Amino acid sequence: MTEHATKTDLELLLSWRKGDARMGAQLFARHQTAVINLFRRNVRIKTDIPDLVQRTFLACIDRKSEPQISGNVRGYILGIAFHTMTAFPPGTQHRGA
Repeated sequence: MTEHATKTDLELLLSWRKGDARMGAQLFARHQTAVINLFRRNVRIKTDIPDLVQRTFLACIDRKSEPQISGNVRGYILGIAFHTMTAFPPGTQHRGA
């Protein structure tokens, strides 16, 4: 088992926010399917999904100044995904999860 596999999601996120791209890649690998599935169910223009996924994970590190995350990181990421989807340009035509 690798060092990354033993880290919690919160440890991965905090390390990624400090600049460790390997930790970000691991966090992405753990949660990309859930994020993609959220968009697949709720976004009509499927070609927008890759951009939405990228924006979601970038927002995870852009929010470095946020206070401590309460709850689980998966829920935190899915919350960011939902807000990313609803703030996306109107052409996306999300279904309003």
